Amino acid sequence: LVEEVNRQYVHHMLLYVCPELHEHITFEGECYHPLNPELINQCNLGLVLTGWAVGGQDQHLPSNVGFPLSFENRHMLIEIHYDNPTLNPNIFDSSGIRLWVTDDLRPIDAGVAYVGHMVFNMDIPAREEAFEHKGICSSFCTSGLPREGVQIFSTNFHAHLASTQMHLQHLRNGRELEPIATDRYYDFNYQQSHATKPEVTIMPGDELVISCTYNTMDRNATTPAGIATYEEMCRVFIAYYPFDYSFGPCESLPNPTDFGPPLLENCEFSPYLGPLEPMEYEPLPVVDLCEGYEKPPLDRVPKPLEQFDRSKI
Repeated sequence: LVEEVNRQYVHHMLLYVCPELHEHITFEGECYHPLNPELINQCNLGLVLTGWAVGGQDQHLPSNVGFPLSFENRHMLIEIHYDNPTLNPNIFDSSGIRLWVTDDLRPIDAGVAYVGHMVFNMDIPAREEAFEHKGICSSFCTSGLPREGVQIFSTNFHAHLASTQMHLQHLRNGRELEPIATDRYYDFNYQQSHATKPEVTIMPGDELVISCTYNTMDRNATTPAGIATYEEMCRVFIAYYPFDYSFGPCESLPNPTDFGPPLLENCEFSPYLGPLEPMEYEPLPVVDLCEGYEKPPLDRVPKPLEQFDRSKI
């Protein structure tokens, strides 16, 4: 629910499920500020329940799936990002997220994970027409999933103004499977979740790779990673079921001491920075629908155009 008068300022919202916050239940403050209570900043990096970004509309779930709200000894925290480049001091906002709640529980609990490039060490040079960054959710990070896997039922790409294309690959046992989601015309002003049909099964040991392409031809300076609209991100939110605590944030970044591999990763299953070895895989064959096509011979000779007689008008 975005206040109409503040629509130009509200950038995105995230609703987190947090550890016990009784001591800070009335807390209000700046996101990620170093002087925030430690539990608040830890919550900002944890379990996402749902969210909204510019252009987003309602999200619809499968009829047998719902997001659980009853987490023992846990609270919820809403995080709202604002874009106010002119530093207008007279903005008062009451935007938020509306949840439809029922005690007639659906049989399967859903969860939200996200895959991407961590929001630092992701510079994009100026005057680039198609510059690419990747983020990896490694086979190690998915190894804690249930034996039968989880089902992805929707995805929502998130980047900023320079992004033009986003793509989510699915790797298993050294082979590339059908892509989970692709947006060849990414638009910051239309960040709507899209149903995954058919649903995609993520098995333990699978690897997910997000590719983000940026166009900075209109910029004269390097674009850094960051949460501001004129900075950049590379992330996809994944709605799945059944809910599993091991599947949450799952991101990577280049080693800051080395411009190439090895990479570093961070995931809910292993919440610390560690070395990452991307899966070597056989790419999905590119199907050329026009391969082997031969233009048929012209079976008739076109007649010459008749002269138009204006005197008959």
